[in-house]
Amino acid sequence: MEKPRNIHIAVVAMAALGASAATVDAQPVYAPPPAPPPVVMAPPAPRIMVAPPAPPPAPINPADPTLFKACDGYGAPNENGDGMTEMANGFLGLFVPEPTSGNTSLATPVFTSRGIAACDAALANATRLLPIYHLRRANLLRARAIHKLSGGDTPGARADLDAADVEGALAKEPLYDRSMGLGSRFLRAYLALQAGRKDEVLTLVQQAQAMRPYVYRVQQTGSVLALVASRDGAAYYATLDRQAALYPEVRRSLMRIAADRMDWDKVITIRQMIDLTPPAPKQGGFLVQNYDWVVAGLFVDRIGLDELTAFALAASGKNAEAKALMAEIAQRLEPLNADLPKTAEGFQPPRLERYIHANLRPLLPRFKQGLEKTQTLIDQLAIARSGNQEAFQAAIKANPLPSDGRGLFLLRSLRDATTGPKAELDAQIAAGRNGLDTLAQTTKINLAALYGAMPAAETPARLPKYKTARNFLGEYTGNGFEIKQDGPVTKVNFGGVKAPEAVVEELALLKAAEITLAAGHDRFALLDKRITGRTMTQTGMYGGWTLPEGYVADLRIVPFDEGAPVKGYEAYAAKAVIAREVIAALGPVYQIDAAAPKP
Repeated sequence: MEKPRNIHIAVVAMAALGASAATVDAQPVYAPPPAPPPVVMAPPAPRIMVAPPAPPPAPINPADPTLFKACDGYGAPNENGDGMTEMANGFLGLFVPEPTSGNTSLATPVFTSRGIAACDAALANATRLLPIYHLRRANLLRARAIHKLSGGDTPGARADLDAADVEGALAKEPLYDRSMGLGSRFLRAYLALQAGRKDEVLTLVQQAQAMRPYVYRVQQTGSVLALVASRDGAAYYATLDRQAALYPEVRRSLMRIAADRMDWDKVITIRQMIDLTPPAPKQGGFLVQNYDWVVAGLFVDRIGLDELTAFALAASGKNAEAKALMAEIAQRLEPLNADLPKTAEGFQPPRLERYIHANLRPLLPRFKQGLEKTQTLIDQLAIARSGNQEAFQAAIKANPLPSDGRGLFLLRSLRDATTGPKAELDAQIAAGRNGLDTLAQTTKINLAALYGAMPAAETPARLPKYKTARNFLGEYTGNGFEIKQDGPVTKVNFGGVKAPEAVVEELALLKAAEITLAAGHDRFALLDKRITGRTMTQTGMYGGWTLPEGYVADLRIVPFDEGAPVKGYEAYAAKAVIAREVIAALGPVYQIDAAAPKP
């Protein structure tokens, strides 16, 4: 969209002319006519800078291979591959794809009405879109449905979704329903949402979530669709609480929502379940990009989460624990006040430590400000609990209350402790509560995000082998699992060179369940889960190229038995993953008979 242009108005004014009469020895002289009054020219009419009309869109070349990516985000197919489930390799299928050809990686397109024409052309390109490419054709139809939705053509979108499911069935792929078919359910739920059919939305969401109960993106997408349909914040909060056992990804959000709901025991418990151990710098044979920023980001997260926990402890009456945690945070910040010291041998610290320190040191003023603010809130809480409204008003005049659950809790504490009039405080608390309940009322569904969250197409050819990722020479292959032990923590790594994200997520969890049963336990705590997309960049004398190398899932688990959590991991006692349930759900899908003792 063209930026608005500035309109310049030139204002011209002429200076006033004046003259004065002169006298010589009081003799009369000729008096010139009086000076004319000052003349001020009126400004000319403003010059309206009219933007030239936008040029008409360039006509679409039906044979343009880039139209495929403009439609559904995948590169163009050719005779060697559909570009989505298999690479559209170059000459004889032996060379890397051309720049416009698909390499199975997705770049979410911009969904507009112009994308409809791109989809039309791509679907009509019989030279590239071969008759056997049913899954790719189904995805192009599904993408066209979203383009039509962006333009308000709901009937056209529904027709394309129907056509996509018909085309998908022609592929006769056993994994279609739980991958692309599941994504189509989400789109149908969106259509029902637009039509105000709440019950239909919830039914479709439940069906989709039941098909992939161990895939985070599926559960998250379904939960948000259900929230927008029902506008029930309490139900969404309960859903996140249930999901916290299986999905470490939701725990930060759950902790912050719990704070806004003044559920301080939940804040304290969930903080114990947020594992901020830095990942290994090498994941599944690949180096993690910007690893220093990854570690620095975890440091930042820990500061913020611990400040919130310190307030939660004070709000729960655990003042000594709150004070100790605040002191620990301050001690953690202390090294940022100066450069890192040299080693005992007089050398500089390792490069990674220096980079992390350099990333964090400019943030020290922000850290200190956050720590001071948290201490101020804890001090204000003590005043509120005294019931002294005059002292409390003076305190918040100097440091206004935040518009979140902490500020609301301070008002409620004052209201409960005061012996004077409470009507004004009740009104303020009610207004604050209404302000914090906006999540359920304002959450919206973004079509591009919905498309990006849907499972990628899955075929048997894209599934990795369920075996060790090392070959007989001990070399890492990128396919399969690696297991490492670190005290009570078991690290499970599962990678797939061609596998979609959801597949490696499920297979890593299946392996974790198998390890748990094989060790004689019936459940495990899922401390952390990281799923990383891998790419391989190669260069040669004629340039370079980057190709996707699938995904790798990295889990950290602690197996234990019911009622007997490992010391230090007690918070997981009520939020454990049941190993046999995982195996029962995923073993048949991947035709794996997990090696574990029978009950």
